[in-house]
Amino acid sequence: MEGIMNRIHGLLNGKKVLLVLDDLWEEDPIQLHLLKSMLSFLGDKVNVIVTTRNQTIARQICTVEPYMLNILDDDTCWEIIKDSICFHVEEENEAAEWLEKIGREVARKCRGSPLAARVFAGQLSSHSPKYWLQHLNTNEAFNLFPSEILSSRIALSYNRMPPKLRLCFAYRAIFPDGHNFLNIDLIHQWIAFHLIQPSESLSATQIAKEYVTKLFDMSFLQAAKSDPTSGKDEKSAILCTMHHLAWGFADCYLDDVQYRLLTDYTGELATDNVDNIRALRCVGCSKLEFKDDSFSLMRHLDVLELKESTVQKLPDSIWQMRHLGYLKISEFSALVTLPESLGHLINVFHIDLSGCSGLANLPESFGKLTRLVHASLSGCSRLVNLPNSLGNLVNLVHINFSGCNGLLTLPESFGDLVNLSHVDLSRCHRLSGILEGLQKLDKLVYLDLSYWSCFQGLEKCLGSLANLEHLNLSNPCCYLAQHRSHLQGLKDAMGQLTKLRYLNLSMFLDPIFYYHQSHEDSVQFIGDCVRGLSSLEHLDLSHNKFLVDLPESLGDLKKLHTLDHLGCIRLKRLAKRIGEISSLKLIVLNNCRGLESCQFVVHADDRQYNKSNLDQLEVVDCKELEISCLEKVKYMEEAQRIRLVEKQKIKTLKLRWSVDAAQGSVKVDENALLGELVPPHSLQCLQLHGYGGETCQPGWWVPSISSHLPNLVEVTMEDFPSDRAALSRVSKVTIDDMENLKVFLFPGVAELVIQKCPELSFVPIPPKAQKMVISGCNKVMSSWGKRQGDGEEGTSSSSPVTELVVENCNLLLGVSSLLHHLPGLCSLTLKNCDNLITSSAAIIQAPSSLQSLCFFHCEEMISLPEYLDDLSSLQELTIQSCHRMEFSLQSMSKLTKLKDLYILDSPELKRWCESNENELKLAHIRPKYE
Repeated sequence: MEGIMNRIHGLLNGKKVLLVLDDLWEEDPIQLHLLKSMLSFLGDKVNVIVTTRNQTIARQICTVEPYMLNILDDDTCWEIIKDSICFHVEEENEAAEWLEKIGREVARKCRGSPLAARVFAGQLSSHSPKYWLQHLNTNEAFNLFPSEILSSRIALSYNRMPPKLRLCFAYRAIFPDGHNFLNIDLIHQWIAFHLIQPSESLSATQIAKEYVTKLFDMSFLQAAKSDPTSGKDEKSAILCTMHHLAWGFADCYLDDVQYRLLTDYTGELATDNVDNIRALRCVGCSKLEFKDDSFSLMRHLDVLELKESTVQKLPDSIWQMRHLGYLKISEFSALVTLPESLGHLINVFHIDLSGCSGLANLPESFGKLTRLVHASLSGCSRLVNLPNSLGNLVNLVHINFSGCNGLLTLPESFGDLVNLSHVDLSRCHRLSGILEGLQKLDKLVYLDLSYWSCFQGLEKCLGSLANLEHLNLSNPCCYLAQHRSHLQGLKDAMGQLTKLRYLNLSMFLDPIFYYHQSHEDSVQFIGDCVRGLSSLEHLDLSHNKFLVDLPESLGDLKKLHTLDHLGCIRLKRLAKRIGEISSLKLIVLNNCRGLESCQFVVHADDRQYNKSNLDQLEVVDCKELEISCLEKVKYMEEAQRIRLVEKQKIKTLKLRWSVDAAQGSVKVDENALLGELVPPHSLQCLQLHGYGGETCQPGWWVPSISSHLPNLVEVTMEDFPSDRAALSRVSKVTIDDMENLKVFLFPGVAELVIQKCPELSFVPIPPKAQKMVISGCNKVMSSWGKRQGDGEEGTSSSSPVTELVVENCNLLLGVSSLLHHLPGLCSLTLKNCDNLITSSAAIIQAPSSLQSLCFFHCEEMISLPEYLDDLSSLQELTIQSCHRMEFSLQSMSKLTKLKDLYILDSPELKRWCESNENELKLAHIRPKYE
């Protein structure tokens, strides 16, 4: 390795190189560490891109966040096929007629995989268009290219799997293509099928979870699409699906007669050859016939799933499946009872009876299933009581009673299930008298009490569940006064659950807040609920219609990543301190139509690689919107997606870039990003903070901001980062034709042009610019210097203006006062200005810096102003189109440094200067007339 490093370093030393390591397969952590060290040894000038299909490798080799390529859309797959395809047909017009129709259908079946697109394109050339039209909807397509598939990355990935993982992957035949399943179901079926055995240090479940992670990392398994705010915050339960190509590969080459999937099966189950089958999944059992010996020939089954049937009773022969470890009998809506012989299935550790809505009771022998770890009775709505033998199931870890709305009580022995970590009692609103039993379950991690009504005594119960991580109290069925007092008492108990990661209070607060006398009481209640929840990651406050404000103390939840306000129609503001939580990735504000103020902080979005959370503002429309940390936006599309221009409620918009952002941390061009954040026409106040773009001229600002923002009355631009030389690169800013604009705050610019802004004033702080052009803005001129107070002199450092052009303004203060407030002024031009005839009752000392003075079209001027006597530094004087102007020799004689005098289109003044008497006295100046 050292020799390789030295050789590469010799070749690349001092060179700027992009090195691509494509399709990295090495999984050994030691070898990956050596490779990473070698690449780091090459220096800063060598940029390295590593591609791999294994996320585990990516996480070990990366120095930045790995980028996960998204699947391709159907149009892109079609482009790949179109570029590669060549049909063998007799006539070109036949290919033209069929090509796109077939190609697009093939592209759809690629499911976003470029590999599939290329393989399909190669095979399309081998058959006629009509052949493909006949076979597109079958799996025969996969059988057409065995050599390609076997040499593909799918086969390579499969061949690199450990042998036991290959067996687990091959088990996928039990599920149809596109089927979604919980990973915990798959894990339990693997274990029941004896594909995984425990080791000395790890249980079978722990090993199985590692296998699931590896299949995810290799993209063979994918997370099924789901709502990120759905509240299913169980790390042990993830909805999965198998990648279409992986499923197709397994379907063609890994078929195993020991697995059987039956769909809409008709006839007797035992008549089929099932004697050698070890895993049977039968979906759509409505026409399936059960006889007394139906299970007799299935004595070797390890996994059995039966779904959707109207049978009322299962045969007693079920006891003969003694090897059975996984049993799922779901959606048997007419099933009334289970046979007593069920208790003989001594190896069953997973039983699922969900959706058996007609089931009235469980047999007493249910308590004999002592190996049971996972039990689900979800949706068994007619179940009223449970056998007392339930307490014998001491190995039970997971039990689900959700939707058992007929259940009145749990047996006294329920408290003996001391290993329970997951209890779901949602929608069991008639259930009561169970809190004493719950209180004994000190290993409980997950508790769902949504749609509950009996909260009396729950405060004490929760206080004893110190290990609780997931608590759902949403949608309480509490309508009586005593119910409300029970809910209010829970706030102190919740604050003691220091390990809690997920808390769902959706609609929980409404029965309490409806009777609160003030919003402050409501805010205090929420603060009490979450105080001390230092581990909280997900907080659901959705659909609390009387929620108006949130406590600032939510900002103390340093691990919070999801905050859900969906449907909080009276919520008025989202405080900045909440948005600044560094771990916060998702804020849900859908249907918060009462929102008045939102302070949103941009973060990286961990749910999607290489993306920010800015698109969460797509649903936000409020009066005041502040967006901070805009330097973390990664793509222009993120700004486009929020459609800011359509948010007509916005009156105040604040756009903030972090002034102290590290050099190079800005992901997109700031002026381009500003151009995409087009404000709505309703905007009245615009603020830009920390902007560091090279220009400040977004498309909606140029040529005239007033045409797009007719209601704008205030603009503030401040905290521009000098370390990025932002202002030095902004050469010119123009504010034009804004009739309503009253305030404009700007930290500094090379040239500032303000035109036709009659309401604008320079109070409280005038902008800073080297050159300033002011046209048609009387209040600007009258306000200059007023900020110091009447009779108080202006501050000499208030403005760095060196060149000033004033057009079409009424100089109410007088030019001498204006000059006094601009001590550094070198050049002054006055065009078509009124009130220049000043009787100097109180001459203010003019600045000694003025070197150039120009008068254009000042028709009312008949003589040079008296303050000209004090302009001893003046070197250039221009007078144009001042037809009534005359000189005073006394004033001219004091301009000892005057070098250039330009007299243009002023015939009277020209004649005066050309007279013999005056020409002689002005000989040292030599006026110019063109």
